[in-house]
Amino acid sequence: MPPLRYVLQALINTLASGTEQFLLVLDDYHLITEPEIHNTLAYLVEHLPPQLHIMLATRADPPLPLSLLRARAEVLEVRTDQLRCTPEEITAFFRDVMGIQLHADIIQEVISRTEGWLVGLQLLGLTLQGRADPADVTTVALVWREPARRGFRRKIVQFMRGRGRKIGGWQPSAPSGQS
Repeated sequence: MPPLRYVLQALINTLASGTEQFLLVLDDYHLITEPEIHNTLAYLVEHLPPQLHIMLATRADPPLPLSLLRARAEVLEVRTDQLRCTPEEITAFFRDVMGIQLHADIIQEVISRTEGWLVGLQLLGLTLQGRADPADVTTVALVWREPARRGFRRKIVQFMRGRGRKIGGWQPSAPSGQS
């Protein structure tokens, strides 16, 4: 088997000779511990043909030359805080997408429980939709306490299989200063 660098060079040359665009998505990159893989990816990034774009999903900064990429404006980083919904976005999501008007004190509880993550908001909204008064503080509090009893796990499984209600085109607004 040829060394990995030769394989990469052949891949880079093949991609560079064409015009088709490619996106390489590497999810859970934080789980990779082999230095050879990090070195190989760093080599690929350094010799990246314009037709290839790489997206890393990771919970920690990878051991790549990020400062160099930042200095060259060759990296777009989306951090955890940018993925969280603001209180205004959460209010709009529940009102516009889920059809539920929640009070400000409940929104604060929702933020503390979901950390503003959209999937958590959607799962809560799906659970609340079947309630007589989904915006009632007691109803919301009961939902937090009943994950195993009233179908919350089933809703999570359905959502993960793609059977849950879609978000319907709603997106959190871009952070201020960005578009």
